[in-house]
Amino acid sequence: MHQKLLRNSLFENLAYIGWEQRLALNTNAAKALQLYVSGHMTGKPHAVPLADLAHWMGYEGRIRDFRATLRQAMTEL
Repeated sequence: MHQKLLRNSLFENLAYIGWEQRLALNTNAAKALQLYVSGHMTGKPHAVPLADLAHWMGYEGRIRDFRATLRQAMTEL
């Protein structure tokens, strides 16, 4: 349930952020995730395999380590 709420919040609230907010993001993962989310319709969750998301975000580590990176990026956003 928590993940569903987080996903909904991500697509509802982060699709479009101000440029100053974008510049304030500290990690490349948060920037890449925000860019990915901004390419989708606001308020519409989008399912994607974790490996595909890691590839699109330019993540080069192990997928099992990507989960922690993704959580960190979502927390930053």
